Amino acid sequence: MHQRANARQRAVEGELAKREGADVERAQAIFGRFRTNLEESLRRLEDEDRDAGAQFALFDDQRRQRQRDIARMGERLAQLDDDERREVAGLRARYEDVRPYVTAAALVFAVSEQDAAAWGGRR
Repeated sequence: MHQRANARQRAVEGELAKREGADVERAQAIFGRFRTNLEESLRRLEDEDRDAGAQFALFDDQRRQRQRDIARMGERLAQLDDDERREVAGLRARYEDVRPYVTAAALVFAVSEQDAAAWGGRR
């Protein structure tokens, strides 16, 4: 029973390692796409802000709002690496310390006399 449990654990560990790798890859890809999107958006807003500086001078409240948006996007971008590290660490923690739970089980079948007779009378 323990040999079978050990063999099964090795098989499960192999499958879990594949799943862990796929989960980590997926999370890193999502963070990568978000990072790219955020960097492009931030660059576009900074360019627009620089190019339209004179135009926004007429609308101080809009200019201040745009500058706040740019600052928040920059802060979010600065936090993104830490967020990604925490997410990957959380994913990896999910797959740590996999232990088998070995237990014996018995099955009892209750068979009617008609079924027993149909199966050759073995009980």
